Amino acid sequence: MNIKHFLIKTVFFTTIFLSVFYVKSQNSSEAITVVRKGLGYAYYQNDKMLNINQIANITRENADVHKYLVKSDVWWITGICFGIAGGGCIGYSLGYALGCTIAGNSIEMKKVLPSFLVGAGLSCCSIIFEVVSKDN
Repeated sequence: MNIKHFLIKTVFFTTIFLSVFYVKSQNSSEAITVVRKGLGYAYYQNDKMLNINQIANITRENADVHKYLVKSDVWWITGICFGIAGGGCIGYSLGYALGCTIAGNSIEMKKVLPSFLVGAGLSCCSIIFEVVSKDN
């Protein structure tokens, strides 16, 4: 066996071993503590911060909790999509207005205002989806 194959097998099996150990190290019977941190929340178990994937693995055994976690994730992703679309519309409107101003042309409000208002509406929807996802 050459050294290259040995190293590949070693890395592969080490990765598998560590990932299984890491998943099993989270004990689902221990309580998960939720702490308000900045604009969001942080989740701790045994004074160790958990990410969303670890929480999903832990809550798979409890169907109700896992359902709320998945539902919250769907609301959050929907909010992100609305936020990106709203930001794009607002950015397009502001870019068009700035471009017209720099070029010395007059700004046509018929082109700028509808896109800006759509962007503002989508951004407001994004905020609502974000709040709903945090409440779940």
